[in-house]
Amino acid sequence: MRGYNYEILKILGDRLKYFREQNNLSREQAAARIGVAARTLASYERGEREASGEMIIKIADLYGVTFAKLTDYKNIMRNVAQSGLECTEGVD
Repeated sequence: MRGYNYEILKILGDRLKYFREQNNLSREQAAARIGVAARTLASYERGEREASGEMIIKIADLYGVTFAKLTDYKNIMRNVAQSGLECTEGVD
């Protein structure tokens, strides 16, 4: 079963890809500009790997958007809540 973190990473990944495509950049071009391998950027976009906050800021800067606009955290959390998933990380 996929849970809370998967949903967050998947939605964020979709946003990363959307903004890359809006900037008419190939994955290889964007990856080179932020200093990662294209396969690493691909794993962020597929929601398979979590990007650090510093990396998200680099990506936002590249795409000319704010961190808040790139992540759209409020809507991500709303979508996760509507899916019925609960955050259980760190709960004993």
